Amino acid sequence: MGAVHGTITGDVSDDGSEVFPVRITAQTNLGSGSFDLEINGNETIDEELQGAKVEVTISQWQCDQETLSFHVKAVAKKGFFSCNILDESFRGSRHNAETLTNVLADLDMKLKSLSAAKSS
Repeated sequence: MGAVHGTITGDVSDDGSEVFPVRITAQTNLGSGSFDLEINGNETIDEELQGAKVEVTISQWQCDQETLSFHVKAVAKKGFFSCNILDESFRGSRHNAETLTNVLADLDMKLKSLSAAKSS
């Protein structure tokens, strides 16, 4: 594959379930492309991008209502060549839709109370 230069981004969505849609986008000197996948635990996912086979391994999966963490190793293979393109751990806070709705409703109630107090 030679020297590959570029960037890879992954956008993870969280709808509150235990399945996370991910859009992987690569922009390299050999071409650009993207693919969608869903992650939901330790697994190996095989995809193809710009003629290269990409093997994505998710490990060390930990998911609860507040936090998501996992390790990703991605290897691109084309012919006899192989290139490690990602080997990192990720951790993030989850966005709880119910909690957000409650916080916004509480804020709305407080703002209405302040507005009513100013009108008096």
